[in-house]
Amino acid sequence: MVQKTLKYIIIIILLLLVVFIFYGLEEEERDPLIEGVIYEITDTSFLVAEGLKADSFESVNDLDGRAVRFGLIDELEVIDQEGQSIDFENLSTGNKVKVWHTGFVRETYPEQANAMRIQIVDPEGELKFPEEESYESDLLGISLEIPKEAEINYEEGRLKVTFVGPDSHMTEITDGFTLFVDLYDDDLEAVTEDIFSRETEILDAISDPEETELSEFEGYEFVVEGGLGNEINYFIYQFENKVIALSYSIIDPNDVGYIKKVERIVSSIEVKDGLQVADECVVSGCSGELCELESMESTCEHLPGAECLEYAGCQFIDDECGWVLTEESAECFIEIEEEFGPEVRDSRIGYLFEEAEEILN
Repeated sequence: MVQKTLKYIIIIILLLLVVFIFYGLEEEERDPLIEGVIYEITDTSFLVAEGLKADSFESVNDLDGRAVRFGLIDELEVIDQEGQSIDFENLSTGNKVKVWHTGFVRETYPEQANAMRIQIVDPEGELKFPEEESYESDLLGISLEIPKEAEINYEEGRLKVTFVGPDSHMTEITDGFTLFVDLYDDDLEAVTEDIFSRETEILDAISDPEETELSEFEGYEFVVEGGLGNEINYFIYQFENKVIALSYSIIDPNDVGYIKKVERIVSSIEVKDGLQVADECVVSGCSGELCELESMESTCEHLPGAECLEYAGCQFIDDECGWVLTEESAECFIEIEEEFGPEVRDSRIGYLFEEAEEILN
């Protein structure tokens, strides 16, 4: 009996010794949970992945291989390539790192764990964001960088940038964001007070306007709740002799990828000298067929399809005024062509029949 008990004691001691040796190793002697590139950083977490299956990073759907979203703990240690201790704030997206964790991993995608130690392997990792292109608006008097796949147009004298992700439906944006840009000649405080008063009469404000720093600009920001449960963010700041008011809505306010796109647009905006805020487009012409910056005359003859413009919109498109057809106006144009024949396409609004056909097909 004594020998059997002694045998169990020896086995327990050996097991404890193995556990003590394993957990007594320094973190750098143990294998890291992952080695990869940091793709997102927030105040409470960061995302590391082994690679991309897409041309650029927009969301977790673009990640390839193992990916882990790490939470931060008070005991977190961060070191650079030379082994020197640095602050977590010194890390940035694009850093290639090794990350050790506290021991528990939640098996989702990306996986979830708490980071115990981070070591920079290469400050310049393989981080790619969607290509951007420069856009200049002579009407509004600004230039900015927008994601290459974004749509940009004017609605009632406002610049509208829409970025729709791959998971969106045609009828609503469920993946992406919409950003509006307005330009004012009034002073910063007056514009802020006017916009805040106007919006909070309808929507419940989460916070009062707070003075903040936007890139290198001083300005104000506030957030209101949207009707679909999303948040609408307002940034109002002085730039040279203009006041710029930005408002954007992201369906998922926690999606860091889309927020970074908006931040890059905001930081790229420049106001051009000597240009004023654009006026609205004007409908004119004998048959109401013209959509221009100012009222114009035209010859009076029967224009099949002119009646369909009642259901269309006269808006800024690529710095010019033009007609934007709705589905109702497109159906009207097709019915007119069926009644009068293909020669209706020979008139000065004939191009709209082709646009109507494209919309319905």
